[in-house]
Amino acid sequence: MGYRAILGAITGCAIYLGSLYAFQRPFREYPGLEYNNFPLPSDWDHEAEWTFARLMYPQYRFQGFGYGSTNWQRGNSMWTQDYPRADRHFSRAIRRLSRIDARSAEQPVNLDDGDDVYNWPWL
Repeated sequence: MGYRAILGAITGCAIYLGSLYAFQRPFREYPGLEYNNFPLPSDWDHEAEWTFARLMYPQYRFQGFGYGSTNWQRGNSMWTQDYPRADRHFSRAIRRLSRIDARSAEQPVNLDDGDDVYNWPWL
């Protein structure tokens, strides 16, 4: 490989990594169906190589029956079932049982927020 190809590859990698960090969103926590006072871990703002993402989705209602609030984007919906307790236990297990640098707090992801979700560092 020539000098220009190596320099181009390094520049491309730097631009790619810079764009990944530019699209990070702040940590958000929503009210859950079961757990609302679960403690926030001390490393909730730690920039790690792996973060558990929970997909937010609309509530399905069958003839008026359903659980939680009608606005699924504010929590208290079925996507918050066992949230955030299960996410934080799973992330802690990943940290303990592997060599992955995992953040102990989850990140809820709403696909309606735009195309930025596809540029997040954990994808």
